[in-house]
Amino acid sequence: MTKTDRNRGGSDHGDSAAVAIQGGAMRSMYCLGALGELIKNDRLGPKPVFATSSAGCVPVVVALCSGFSHERLASLTTRLKKEVANTRFINKRRFWRVVDVKFLVERLIAMLEENETTWRSLEFKWVIVATKRNGQALRFKLDNTVTLDSLAQILAATMAIPILYPGGVNADGQRYYDGGVADPLPLVAALRHADGRRVVGIANVRLSSLGKPSSKSEARIIRIFPGIPSKIRSALLARNPLGDVSADIMRGSSVGSNKITAVFPDEVVHLGSRLDVTYANLDRIMALGAADMKRSLTE
Repeated sequence: MTKTDRNRGGSDHGDSAAVAIQGGAMRSMYCLGALGELIKNDRLGPKPVFATSSAGCVPVVVALCSGFSHERLASLTTRLKKEVANTRFINKRRFWRVVDVKFLVERLIAMLEENETTWRSLEFKWVIVATKRNGQALRFKLDNTVTLDSLAQILAATMAIPILYPGGVNADGQRYYDGGVADPLPLVAALRHADGRRVVGIANVRLSSLGKPSSKSEARIIRIFPGIPSKIRSALLARNPLGDVSADIMRGSSVGSNKITAVFPDEVVHLGSRLDVTYANLDRIMALGAADMKRSLTE
């Protein structure tokens, strides 16, 4: 399901966009498919803004390394799928490290290092959300001058799932947790830096679920799991106010001078499990994301 402003005049060709992207482990590949379609249709523009939490950073890394070229993005995406479509990254039998965040960050940093000349030549702003021990959001503001060492720390912090990393992850001298705990879809951050740009929100859940607390089965584990700070635990078990705000924004067509394009799946069940890293599933959910974005751009 998609929704965009049907009454905007003229063309967006060449205009830059401010794009907010949700995480969600491998459901971020749905978001990568959507972002790829935005690039294919020349709607990202030369000076984009990105705002991401958790694995929502994955599509941005691939886009930056591609130089915003759809052909290059397709090649890098194929490489990424081959690297993560195995039990090295996600292994349900590996209870204490079901998701190996360190492995994913290493693969992303390797891609950035190999394509450093490309992405450092781009003009972009990138806001990455991490969650502080008190449950509040901390927003790292990056551009093409960020060091790879700093970016590696920030990526690890924003993907630090509390059950896997109850002590958090160090970045900038502080301990942080998964950015999705505080802000699952950083649409407000995208708007703050949009400066008149068209704003695109890419979610991989229904809008009504953006602020939804942990499921009953997850909540049972979260309540008893040792080491998680009380504020983080409470945030995971409660409805997320920033998620609800983002959902309300995406239901509208504009905020002030910023036009809103919302992309999200009709049925989340079609995306499968967040832990399904089979190559066929990654291909399938990317195609769903691309189709939803394409529909939004032609409405």
